[in-house]
Amino acid sequence: MKPFSPHHKIIKSFSLFIALCLLGVNVKSQPKELVANDSLPDIKIHSIVNYKNSTAKISDFKGKLLIFDFWGTFCAPCVAMFPKADSLEKIFEGKLKFLPITTEPKNKVVAFLNKMEKIRHVRPISVVEDTVFTKMFQVSTLPHYVWVNELGKVIGTTGPEEINEININALLSGKPASFEKRITSPRKKIGWEKSLYVLNHNFLPGDENTKQEPINRNDLISYSIAGKYIPNVEGRFYFDTAHFGAMNASVNMLYRIFYSLSFYDRPLQGAFDSKRNHLFEVRDQKLLNQITIPSEIKAGTQAMTEWIKKNSVSYEIVYPPGLNWKQKMALVKQDLDRYFAKPMGFKAYVEKREDNEVAKLLKINDRFELKTDGEEPLERHDRFSYMQKNMPLSHFISMLNGYFLQDKNVYALDQSGFEKNVDLELTCDMTNFESINTALQKYGLRFVKERAPIDVLVFKETSKL
Repeated sequence: MKPFSPHHKIIKSFSLFIALCLLGVNVKSQPKELVANDSLPDIKIHSIVNYKNSTAKISDFKGKLLIFDFWGTFCAPCVAMFPKADSLEKIFEGKLKFLPITTEPKNKVVAFLNKMEKIRHVRPISVVEDTVFTKMFQVSTLPHYVWVNELGKVIGTTGPEEINEININALLSGKPASFEKRITSPRKKIGWEKSLYVLNHNFLPGDENTKQEPINRNDLISYSIAGKYIPNVEGRFYFDTAHFGAMNASVNMLYRIFYSLSFYDRPLQGAFDSKRNHLFEVRDQKLLNQITIPSEIKAGTQAMTEWIKKNSVSYEIVYPPGLNWKQKMALVKQDLDRYFAKPMGFKAYVEKREDNEVAKLLKINDRFELKTDGEEPLERHDRFSYMQKNMPLSHFISMLNGYFLQDKNVYALDQSGFEKNVDLELTCDMTNFESINTALQKYGLRFVKERAPIDVLVFKETSKL
């Protein structure tokens, strides 16, 4: 991953625990999209790792309750499910089988699973380089689970919450599933690289020479537009030097993305994604539920789908020429406040909040040099490793807060005093400070926990216009 900058296009999935990935399954045929009660075709799977064979057929798992587990090495909730799945398979020995599926390359997955086995002592199998199952089940977010009964019929899809002994026992006993039979409807695709909306001149009808034709993007100097939910379109954020936009996003997430791009001297990915550094001072529950997804609504549920349809928004601005980044971001802020905050009855701002538990990154041993070999900026990570080249420590910190630690009650701060770009390569549990500190010893770095003020994005209730 390149540095998070105005010149780097970013695609961000709309969900609290969900990561957007490019999905794809390596079988020759392309089966139709399946829904609940459809029979699963006997597909040959060409590449499985950590399994008794490198290939298999769906019929090999017949007679068992089969759960397709769509995952990615970058998806912390996905990885957290592996030990639980391993335990459930042992409890329901011979009756239940999890089949993890990822689109990622074999060598990357094998290296990741080897690291996980050393740290977590589980060794799941996985389909790799998938290009069929993800299309068959219209998978757009992770984690994603598809349940198939012993006869090979699709039961439905769920999030991780429904993966439990109660639901498994019920299905194995021939009882109806206690969860909704959710199968996502086919997604529409939008050419977000160009623009979210297509604009036309409003020519009056009656003249055969005045056809309704889209305005050429090069003929537009500037515009901004805000709208509501766009049916059957996946939520995304995107930006480059010419435009900034969001599709089917929560208002809360829209402001968090904006402040991560604009508040600091340079954009910091995930700068306000931690639950410690954004909060809601909103007593009106109806308003709060419009700004952010209620905590009781779980990812992937029908309730989530209904919330998105009712409350998500879409927004786009094409900047006028000749503006610097701060000027462009000032226009975005004016739009967000005009379109959303003021009409809804709130304001959003960043301020220092005292007495938070923080983990300060300190340089504790000068014998170990922090440096870079000067290669092209690059970053890779998964649950059990982190690597960056020629990037500042602030990027490492932002990845901890915005991704690995976003649901923790501690916030990471860089107090090393080292502002130059560095190379880091860590093998550890990236959600555990003790494990991270062990890996940081070779760089003379250490996290020390204490209480200190941090920057917090505040959503505060006001009066409506």
